[in-house]
This record gives sequence, structure tokens and C-alpha cells, in this order.
Amino acid sequence: MNKVPLDTLVDAIRRRLRKAGGPDRGGMSITMAIIFPVFILVLLAVIQGCLWWYAREVAMQAAKEGVEEGRRKDGNVRAAEQRSRDVAKDLSGGMLKDLKVIPERDDRRLKVTVQGTSLSIVPGIGSLTITQHADGVVERWTTAGR
Repeated sequence: MNKVPLDTLVDAIRRRLRKAGGPDRGGMSITMAIIFPVFILVLLAVIQGCLWWYAREVAMQAAKEGVEEGRRKDGNVRAAEQRSRDVAKDLSGGMLKDLKVIPERDDRRLKVTVQGTSLSIVPGIGSLTITQHADGVVERWTTAGR
């Protein structure tokens, strides 16, 4: 039986380890297993922020359009509410859910509040509530003052 010196055997093992990727073999896989979920969570959080921002902008535009519709001399609260609902439905594309439109009008001013929730894609985060309002002066005829 041939006896191989220990030094030769250790050198052979070192050469094989270097060829196979060295003692850090598999280190990249472990690193990716830790970093990749964090990266995906950050990416989802950024997308969630964009969805919230867009739903907020839709609610604001719907409130503004409702005020413009209702503040005319011949406009009314019902027309303002319907216009706000139509704009929110057209622009949101499903991003603004549980829509609620609350118009308030007196002799001088009209205020339209649009409430809803944004679409949620991040696990563990519920729907984010959105409330936007716009107001304006109601058009009316007056006599010329002296």
C-alpha cells in the first residue's frame, strides 16, 4: 500500500478547494438569501408609496372638479357629487377604493371632500386612508354697489 505524505494530501485538497471556489463556496447564495428579500420589500414599499400618492392626486382632482361643477350659478350639490364620483372613477383605475364624496354648500361657499383608501400591495400594511378637499366661492348675481 502506498502511503501519501500528509503535506501532499493537504496541498491536493487546497488545490481542489481553489478550483471549486475556495473555502467561501456558497457564500454568495447565503448573501443573496439575506439581501434579496430586503430588496424586494424596499421595492414594494416604493411602489406602495407611488400608489398612495397617485390615489391622493386622483382624490384631489375629483374634489376640484366637483367644486367647479357645483359652484356655478345653476350648479347644485348633487351635480358636484356626481362629477366628483365620475372623475374619481375615470382617473383611479381601481387605485382609489371605498370612495366617499361629501359635498357641503351654503350661500357663499361650496366644499367637496373626497375620501377613500389606496390599493395596498405590501403585506402587513392595510389600506391607507386618503382624504382630500377643495372649496370655492359659489357664483351669484349681485347688484352694483355704490
